[in-house]
Amino acid sequence: MCAVQWINVVSAMKVGAVLYFFFGVIAGVFMFAFSSIMGMAMRQAGGAGGGLPSGFPGFAMGAIGLIVYPVLYAVIGAIGGAIGALLYNLVARWIGGLEIELR
Repeated sequence: MCAVQWINVVSAMKVGAVLYFFFGVIAGVFMFAFSSIMGMAMRQAGGAGGGLPSGFPGFAMGAIGLIVYPVLYAVIGAIGGAIGALLYNLVARWIGGLEIELR
């Protein structure tokens, strides 16, 4: 058995940013699909989008989600990774770290 005594904060930020970026891509794809479908449904029901092509407002919101969600998730993941590593390092000093078994 050995104990993880310290986690590099910058490394944890990078891992958090990359992992959450991919979560953001997945969320963005769902946002894109949902917004596009809802936009077309609103158009069929006579809602918003008077002179625009069918489903355009929903498509535009979904496309924005494909760009914004991954970036936003990456920033949140980086911040969360850094805070998590800092807190782990603080707690590991008090209790000796997380014990793991490597083979």
